[in-house]
Amino acid sequence: MVIASGGYVGIGTENPTRDLHIYRDAGPAQVGIVTADTSSKAQVIFGDVGGNKWTISSDNTDSNKLHFRSGHASGTRRVTFQQDGNVGIGDSTPTGKPQVAGDEVRIGNGGVVNYATGDGDLYVEDTLEVDGNAEVGGNAVVGGNAEVGGTVNADNMPGCEYVVTTGLANVPTGLTTITSVSLTLKASGYVIVTFSGFVSVGLAGDFIKAGIGSTETNEDNWQVCGTQTHGDDIPFSVQYVYSVSSAGTYTYYGLAHSWSGTSDILRTTITAIYVPNRY
Repeated sequence: MVIASGGYVGIGTENPTRDLHIYRDAGPAQVGIVTADTSSKAQVIFGDVGGNKWTISSDNTDSNKLHFRSGHASGTRRVTFQQDGNVGIGDSTPTGKPQVAGDEVRIGNGGVVNYATGDGDLYVEDTLEVDGNAEVGGNAVVGGNAEVGGTVNADNMPGCEYVVTTGLANVPTGLTTITSVSLTLKASGYVIVTFSGFVSVGLAGDFIKAGIGSTETNEDNWQVCGTQTHGDDIPFSVQYVYSVSSAGTYTYYGLAHSWSGTSDILRTTITAIYVPNRY
């Protein structure tokens, strides 16, 4: 070992050029930092005189995990390597290779993040290519290209939905639900509801009021139809657009009532088309 005039220390060399210079003619040059205290850590600390530090430690008290910490030996664990090969970023007990927690994961050196802003979110600046299957348990928002070589299973991907229900009923004088339609939505957007069909009037000169409502007690839009002779099939169609502010289950009602209550029959269809906001 040599201590040169400039304060450099050489091990295996007489001409050290660094604060600590280790040289070996053959085989690996190794540095060992070992503690016999099983309740402590073997660690290396990097820092400056201003107190800014990073610590790398092999933690005997935590299943011999290798931690990268900001600050001293008890500072925040930023990256963790486990003996089973799992790596955690923001997670000191990773169950994946790797596992990231605490904020979104970004791939790329630019772009504008609009949706993937939380823990468990993934933002890809350019093209995402998947050779196998893509399993989406949350929302998938694609602003560019997504290349999937296998199957895409989207359990919670908001897309357009279409639901239809038919109904047949006599119409009394009071407001009555003829049929209804329900949708379970995964994001905000718009629902276009159409209530249509035919009226068969049991009494000449009677009229039917048919409408759409988000409750069974009030029409948001309606149409009056009738005939001068009984039994004629009179077509009707009512439409209304609902704004949906959040995910959830929504029900819309096809409603009707008769002026006379004389067995007026509606053969109806109610449809609901959901369109997410991004369209």
